[in-house]
Amino acid sequence: MTTKNGLKSAQAPRPPRRAGLAALTLLLAAATSVLPAAPAAAKGRPGADEVMFKGTIAVLPATTGWIGDWTVGTTTVHVTAATEIDQEAGAVAVGATVRVEGQLGADGSVAATSIEVMAPPQGARGTTALCGAITTLPTSGTAGDWVVGSTTVHVDAATVLDEQQGSFAIGVTVLVRGQVESDGSMTAVSVKTLAGGCGDPGGLASSLFAVLHLTATPDAPAGAEGVVVTRHFTFSDGTDRQDFKVGVEGLLPQTEYAVVVDGASAGVITTGEDGEGNLFLSTAGMPGAEPLPAALQPVEDLKTISVNSPSGVAVLTGDFANARVNSHDSPAPDYLAAAVLTSGMPGVVGIVSASINGGVQTVAIGVWGLTPGASYDVVIDGTTLSTLTASEGGRLHAEFSTSPDEGEAALPNGFLPVSALLHVDLLDQTAAVVASGDFRNVTGTTGGVAVGKAVKRKFGH
Repeated sequence: MTTKNGLKSAQAPRPPRRAGLAALTLLLAAATSVLPAAPAAAKGRPGADEVMFKGTIAVLPATTGWIGDWTVGTTTVHVTAATEIDQEAGAVAVGATVRVEGQLGADGSVAATSIEVMAPPQGARGTTALCGAITTLPTSGTAGDWVVGSTTVHVDAATVLDEQQGSFAIGVTVLVRGQVESDGSMTAVSVKTLAGGCGDPGGLASSLFAVLHLTATPDAPAGAEGVVVTRHFTFSDGTDRQDFKVGVEGLLPQTEYAVVVDGASAGVITTGEDGEGNLFLSTAGMPGAEPLPAALQPVEDLKTISVNSPSGVAVLTGDFANARVNSHDSPAPDYLAAAVLTSGMPGVVGIVSASINGGVQTVAIGVWGLTPGASYDVVIDGTTLSTLTASEGGRLHAEFSTSPDEGEAALPNGFLPVSALLHVDLLDQTAAVVASGDFRNVTGTTGGVAVGKAVKRKFGH
């Protein structure tokens, strides 16, 4: 086992995410018509069997040098004595984020040539969820160290324990929510038994999606506008996820604006040099999102919002009674959404689709007009899905699936269900946003047919 030297010890810090207001208001039926035909010379990602992706270590072998099979996200990674492992930014441990490079096998596994441990986000403890079977319990009581799967879970008197679906015992499946520690263990906030096992993480019991466009007050700068997006998903295992996002543009540059919802502080938006900014809150503990305060839950009960200047004057306001709401308690088995990527760079266009078909969940990416041979990070809701290299024609193409076939990579659990995905950023290797867009459900629309055809053609393949 060798160790590489001289690599960067941490990822470059990400700039504030652009609000992406244009993407939120696009009608996809019209937006898809701006996509150019794929260049005939485009070949997709170079070396179909060569992959690079980032993910969280879920399983490690108990061997010297970790030789054997790892699980990164949901992908099996084969590690040998020839695999180079870089631990400059952190130690190899369950819960650590790593960048894997290697050869893609026919079964969707990856034979790793190199693995780099990535530095955790600044100030983040890595709130996450873990589903698995209990393998070890304390000798008496519940307080102490548990082992779930292969992860040590610290349980104390403050941990919320839920045995409604069964009692805690060796072999029982549990869902753990908590913080990832530096050694890869977890400090549990809650532990609940799951009678049906981990099951299909894509199973939605109900969902609600709302968009509210904010109104500029007379005190707002000319051209100021904003939008609020709320989403509430309840999953088949009884868990839920709530998201609250505010995007603004046309405000004063490099200024802090307070977001007030129903009289309570939701957070602060700091605008960039272009007067744009956003606030992203979530109960899911995702990188890039701040915790959603209890006062803002459930999001469907919110009433009013204002974005206030440093002097306390409201510049943007909204009433959630005027929001456009789409809810369904029994979602259809098939799902299709697309994020049209817009960019300030001339000629850069793209689309990212998220689909569920017969239980198989897929994310497909196609982007044109990029720098040939350059590498780009595809970041969805603050988490890197993959690092891709543009072809000689300046094009990116990749497909990720929960049931990958030839030419597809495994879709990590962290991106499931795909019906809960919100936002896509394409970053260059300086961490600058090259293009971005928000997912819009297009199932059953003219735009959906167009996007569906694009997916079936595999973006020109």
